[in-house]
Amino acid sequence: MYEDSAFRTMEKVGQQLGVSRVRIHQILNLLKLDKRIIDYIQNITNPRQSNFWNEHRLRNIAVLPKEKQYNKFHKIIGRQIVKNL
Repeated sequence: MYEDSAFRTMEKVGQQLGVSRVRIHQILNLLKLDKRIIDYIQNITNPRQSNFWNEHRLRNIAVLPKEKQYNKFHKIIGRQIVKNL
């Protein structure tokens, strides 16, 4: 579907899905997250922890260079664990 010429730009994809080009860009940027972070998020079973890792929080990490993402992620996890003690 996305290989068709009508879907070659984020703007066209956004129009087709009813969202903005910026929104498409935001969502695609989540794919730039370090694989360890994606694996961690996918394996969360606790609903409270799942809700903590919202899109906004993950977007703030995804914009960092790959080598800094996991460190930032780990710092946030550490703060969250201390907060819940």
